[in-house]
Amino acid sequence: MPTASAPSPAYATLAFDPQHLHAVGRIVAGEECGCHVQVVPDGEHYMVYVSRTPDMADPFDAWMYDMADIQAYFALSRWQVAWPTDAAGTGAVPVTTQPAAEH
Repeated sequence: MPTASAPSPAYATLAFDPQHLHAVGRIVAGEECGCHVQVVPDGEHYMVYVSRTPDMADPFDAWMYDMADIQAYFALSRWQVAWPTDAAGTGAVPVTTQPAAEH
């Protein structure tokens, strides 16, 4: 059984990973569970799009200043996101986002 310091191999305790830029992931836990999320560069900044459909039709959007803002937004939303495993979008690997521990 996994411990707090050793997460389950099926999940990574990371905030948003830049390798997922442009990919459409499915939110499997947290706020907006069941929706889809996409992070896209917007000049020197970023847009986070959330939609009820995987084609990202009629999304809600949030502007983010930098990667730290994106990570904080994902953690605050308590999102667990299933991202495509390859460029073709086949399969998904869940990625857990967790707020940083308070000291």
